Amino acid sequence: MKVLWLVNTIMPDLAKHLGGSPSVFGGWLVGAMKAVRSSGIKMVICTVETGSSRAGRYEVDETIYYILENASSEALEVKYKEILEYEMPDLVHVYGTEFPFILPLLKVSNANKTVLTLQGTLQYTRDESLSGIPDKYSKDTLLHKGRRLLNKGGESVGQKREDFEKRAEVEMEIIRSLKYADGCSEWGISYIHGINPQCNMFNCGCLLRDVFYEAPYWNIDQCEKHSIFALMTRPIKGAHKLIEAMPYILQQVPDAKLYLGGSGFSYRNYTGIKKRIQDMTPDYFWYIQTLIDKYDLRDHVSFIGYLDAGAMKRQLLRCNVFVSPSAQEHLATALGEAMLTGVPSISTSLGALCEMIDHGKDGYLYDFTEIHVLAQYICNLFQDQKLAKQFSVMGHEHANRTYNRIENSRKLLDMYDSILSNS
Repeated sequence: MKVLWLVNTIMPDLAKHLGGSPSVFGGWLVGAMKAVRSSGIKMVICTVETGSSRAGRYEVDETIYYILENASSEALEVKYKEILEYEMPDLVHVYGTEFPFILPLLKVSNANKTVLTLQGTLQYTRDESLSGIPDKYSKDTLLHKGRRLLNKGGESVGQKREDFEKRAEVEMEIIRSLKYADGCSEWGISYIHGINPQCNMFNCGCLLRDVFYEAPYWNIDQCEKHSIFALMTRPIKGAHKLIEAMPYILQQVPDAKLYLGGSGFSYRNYTGIKKRIQDMTPDYFWYIQTLIDKYDLRDHVSFIGYLDAGAMKRQLLRCNVFVSPSAQEHLATALGEAMLTGVPSISTSLGALCEMIDHGKDGYLYDFTEIHVLAQYICNLFQDQKLAKQFSVMGHEHANRTYNRIENSRKLLDMYDSILSNS
């Protein structure tokens, strides 16, 4: 069997072959790729890049890779058709609905031999993209547009929401065109079925990166006490709400410390005209900085940058509590990695996150807006070691069921067999 994948990131083997560093995003693709390759299935993996100087066909470790230059839908349809005719895959597997370059492949591939795995969901991302951020910090102004024209930043929260609006329309067309889809969770299945009731659904779960299945696991005696770890990428991930909870945490635990990873942001020590320009054209990270200043949190919040798998595992082992404060989430792989490592975890109850935690048994769930509840849950885990150990052990067991390597690998391969037998 030969399967062609379309993904939105350069896979690690190809990145190394091209002399670059593997992406810190899309870790679930690495696990799935390993399962497919180990079964003897031949793989062709396509990725689309904007402004790419690396477009071409590559072969690395018996896997064929294509990097395509992003172009119009019509041009991509032609390119995809050429690849399909040349490679002749038995099955096409598309990951995600988030990008416009996905639809052209679905238009030229055989729907009876094509399946899509749901990653994120743009409809809810669009609706929640502002995530309680005040208009002052979210509006897209003429000054923002001017900075973008000059290539001087200007990426406002409002502009990002407009982008989600456009992409969400394409997502609807993508989902309505599907005959087969992998929802990856019960919530994901419901989401797709609500849009396309005729779609044949699978639930293959998700596979995480190898390092999170392996020892060492979290130990309360070896962690940094009263430390919190979360990821901060964009507003919907909710880091600003966690920062808003910090003053209430500090009332009970004065030495609490928050570590934020997942972005290249660092505190901006702007003064004078530079600060005035940033004040007039704020982006999400500028809003984060204003919250830190407002609550005097400079000594309690640290930005630790992008984390590869090894660095992510080390930070998880180090922290006392992991929090997923997202306004909406589907795959929840960061939460899965934390729980699999054994870190006591807290999450909002939105999207598929509520499938990850049994509240009060192996973690805590809370509503996105309830920062006082979040603060108290964090303090509970800081102050009750018995509870922290319970969440650690039982959370690991729950995550091991959700992200079971053997079971989810089997489901993925069975899905391929089922689609081909029906076609």
